[in-house]
Amino acid sequence: MERSNRKKLFVSILLIGLVSASLSFLQAMPRSAHAQFTGIVCLSAMTTSCPSSAPTFSGSVGNQIVVNVVIQGSDSLNGFDISVQADPTVLSPVSISSAGNVFAGQMTATLANSTNTSTGVARLAEVVFGFMTPSPTTGLLFSIRYNIVGSTTGTPIAYPSGCSSSSVAGTTTCVQVVNAGTVDPETVQGATFTTTAGFTLTASSSSLSLNRGSSGSVTITVTGTGGFTGSVSLLAVVSPVIKHGPSATLNPASVTLSASTTVGTSSLTVSALHSTPIRAYTVTVTGSSGTISHSVTIQVTVS
Repeated sequence: MERSNRKKLFVSILLIGLVSASLSFLQAMPRSAHAQFTGIVCLSAMTTSCPSSAPTFSGSVGNQIVVNVVIQGSDSLNGFDISVQADPTVLSPVSISSAGNVFAGQMTATLANSTNTSTGVARLAEVVFGFMTPSPTTGLLFSIRYNIVGSTTGTPIAYPSGCSSSSVAGTTTCVQVVNAGTVDPETVQGATFTTTAGFTLTASSSSLSLNRGSSGSVTITVTGTGGFTGSVSLLAVVSPVIKHGPSATLNPASVTLSASTTVGTSSLTVSALHSTPIRAYTVTVTGSSGTISHSVTIQVTVS
């Protein structure tokens, strides 16, 4: 099914490319059918160029990273269809953006924009009308935002195979760059991801209902990831801050994690006075250790 869909998409890009190429002002532009340049499609922390070697991205569980898909030294292009894949148990794709890419300011059509959290594949296919990038082309194609959901010591971020048409000669690599209906030749460079030490913060319940003059508790769990060791300070804040509003306390106010103790808990107690106004409140619990900080919210209803 994927092979069939990509074949149909390639035909669509060819047709759109041919229509674009037929416009009068494009007739004077040089065509790249003779492959003047062989570029590289890479994964980069930068949006302007490719690194000299495959980069390593890093981050802690609970945070996000942005991976840029960049083209460098390529022949002119007016469309592309590129997929990127990572282990979905480590990096879960959230969104794709082509803002500020090599087609910026031009009229474009998005033929495919998808993120699959089951396979870890993020795919974007885009074509521009009445425009070709100057040759050689270097710049951003699109950016992928990932949630870091698991620990790893070096999982690859790469391009899946199995596509019927590819810019990478002799392969089925799912990287296709098009120049007015002709597939541009490209090489590819991937990346790796390594989880850094950190922690996650979770609550046993996301809501709490209280009567005036009563209290309730929620368990806050701190879990170390990536070999994290150290103390995590906990702070609870109630909003909005109003007269006779509920109070929130944590016991203990910090937890210490080690190689042998990777999980710690604290009890959050929220108390309402007899005079506490009847309404909804939000309690935000923040855990901090050095430059790492995570928060979790609990919705509290006083009746």
